[in-house]
Amino acid sequence: QPYGEQQRPTVHVLLAYELPARNLVGAQAHSGMNQRFLQVARALRAIGCALHLVSFQTNTYNATTDQTLPLELRPPAAASYYGSFEEQVSAALLATGPSGLLSHALVFASHITQNLHRHAERDDKRAAAFKKDRLYARAQRMHTRDAAFKKVRVSARAQRVHMEPPPLALSPERAVHWARATLPRVAIAVVTDDIHHRRVLAVVKEHAAVDRKQLGRWLRKREGALYASADITFAVSPEDASDIATGFA
Repeated sequence: QPYGEQQRPTVHVLLAYELPARNLVGAQAHSGMNQRFLQVARALRAIGCALHLVSFQTNTYNATTDQTLPLELRPPAAASYYGSFEEQVSAALLATGPSGLLSHALVFASHITQNLHRHAERDDKRAAAFKKDRLYARAQRMHTRDAAFKKVRVSARAQRVHMEPPPLALSPERAVHWARATLPRVAIAVVTDDIHHRRVLAVVKEHAAVDRKQLGRWLRKREGALYASADITFAVSPEDASDIATGFA
């Protein structure tokens, strides 16, 4: 570098994604969502950023010795952490030191529609299994009296009727909320590849256990709150960006 020019400090970026690094190897890496994530990671590494990877799913995988990972996800280019999402984030904070090296957070809202579709498939199976069950019959009678909710979602695990999709489907919203509370000086960006509350209605239309109108209203509210909570939102098309900027008007 030229004499007298100070070296630029390394920018530390937290990348919050649905999947841990082990799911970004081989054929799984070729999905559109994973490719977009890898492109962002590659671009950040190209400008010298240090990456700290956390996944919404629990990570029990040691990425430090895996030579099959993409270069942009291998140490020392990137650091991965163990445990639940909260445990991974805590480890990232410890790794970056008390001086607060983390300055940016990118939260990927890629898998919202996919997660809700998976929940809808499970709900259909549960509804079929419990069709003759006393709880199911009681729930059906209760909601028949309530004209606002004509469909029923039965949870086998919780043994109760759910009036909205599981909050797990919006893991990115939980990540942004955590970042705001724990890292108030960090700039937060949300990266989305779809207008999910519209896309999901087409994806789940064949699932009888889902009230599509109610799902659409619920997800529109949650998705809007997610984008509004970020400092900036990146979309995959000018049309999606305009839609988000106007609050889905």
